[in-house]
Amino acid sequence: MKDVTDDLAPDLTQFLADQGVKPVVAATTLRKMLIVTVDLFYTGAAQSSGGEETRVEGAVGATTPKLAVATLHCKCFYKQAAQQGAFVARLIEQASKLEGVVGTVVCGDMNLDSPWPDKTSAEVQQASVGAAEFGCFPTAEGEGVTPIVNTNVTDFSTTVTKSGLQMVTPPTNFTTLKMRTKFQAQAGKIGAVAMGHKDQVSEC
Repeated sequence: MKDVTDDLAPDLTQFLADQGVKPVVAATTLRKMLIVTVDLFYTGAAQSSGGEETRVEGAVGATTPKLAVATLHCKCFYKQAAQQGAFVARLIEQASKLEGVVGTVVCGDMNLDSPWPDKTSAEVQQASVGAAEFGCFPTAEGEGVTPIVNTNVTDFSTTVTKSGLQMVTPPTNFTTLKMRTKFQAQAGKIGAVAMGHKDQVSEC
């Protein structure tokens, strides 16, 4: 395994700047980024032959097929989710150019924000989650229920898929679901539900 974060960081730093991403968002996202390449086939492993350990011949180096894996813990891009999707696409594009890389995976916490409409009560939030399809964001609108605002997830996923990449988790699904309890600060928010499309894997 080889850490190639520093090889790709300059290009990605400039790309985020060109996209107009807020400096604090770009800096935090890049600081927590890790990109490595891993040999897909280790042909130099020791094997037993006739009771004796022998080493299989084979070159492990630049010509060995490699998988590039990037782990992100993004600071929330808020309304710049399309630029965040473009960043993921750019990362995969650049990682795929590294010598020997035959596939690239980007995974981690994308921190995509999915807020409720203003003044949605905790009771309505809970009812909306209960009325939704299992594992999916609420989309129904009616008495006692309301759809969540999912613009950021939609913008992110549209940009990623338009680049020809695959998303393991569909944008209709949430990956984070939590509810405030009386043991947390802001007692007025007890029972409030937070949903998000946080964890994601994109691949090429």
